[in-house]
Amino acid sequence: FPGTADEGGRFARTEIRYSVRQAIGATTRLKAELRQRQDDYRSPYDVRDTDGLEYAAQAAFKAGEQITLRADASSGTFRATSRKYTQSEHEVAGAIGWSNAGWRADLSVGSGVARYPDAVSGDSNFRRRDQWIRTRLGMARSLGESMSLLAAAEMYDQTSTRPDRTYTTNGFRLGLEWNRPRK
Repeated sequence: FPGTADEGGRFARTEIRYSVRQAIGATTRLKAELRQRQDDYRSPYDVRDTDGLEYAAQAAFKAGEQITLRADASSGTFRATSRKYTQSEHEVAGAIGWSNAGWRADLSVGSGVARYPDAVSGDSNFRRRDQWIRTRLGMARSLGESMSLLAAAEMYDQTSTRPDRTYTTNGFRLGLEWNRPRK
């Protein structure tokens, strides 16, 4: 959370995810997920403390021996201590993955929107709408049966009806990923 040095603006987020996955035939996988999220802001922002539920679904289809297509959707509402910070979020995303002889690549693009439906005239979030586009490209190389080396880059671009909440961030991840050995 961006904040000035004298204001702080720190918060702690706790998120618990409950999910079920189901394979349908040899080419399709479905996943349903319930995410329980709680944000605990540090003073003077504690009126932004929120908790809520988000529902998510994913469908993956193996389009060939090396290509996988994926679609994701999520929707949630997060109630805040002060109603002007109560937020609803919706996001959809699509991805294409490729794998061959120990290599794996994944490209995904998602778009979402957040609104503050309980804010009233005079609140800073009245009629506020944040919209974002998230793009991610990842590449992994298998290092054995259960370990991979992963490199990934992500670009997140948000526009908002509040100019102080418009920004772009870029990230890069490099590390090891544990994979469950296949049967």
